Amino acid sequence: MTTREQRWKRNKRTKRFVELYKKQECLWNTRCKEYRQRELRDRAYETIARDMKIPGFSVKDVKNKIRIIRNTYVQELQKIRKSKEM
Repeated sequence: MTTREQRWKRNKRTKRFVELYKKQECLWNTRCKEYRQRELRDRAYETIARDMKIPGFSVKDVKNKIRIIRNTYVQELQKIRKSKEM
């Protein structure tokens, strides 16, 4: 598999991950009643891990991926804000 094919596969996985995450409102919407219910949040993480259908992809991996995506998003926002200041 070429690097380009690997990137495409990775991008498809990331897109799939974001779609699954978006469906689990209790993980990101602070106004959602379930947001404060750890058991429901844990089930949501498990659902994402299972639905990704990647062997060995665990809840820990889900949480890590969420953290990485959020950090990247914040970094990009900072770049945009900084460019507007110039």
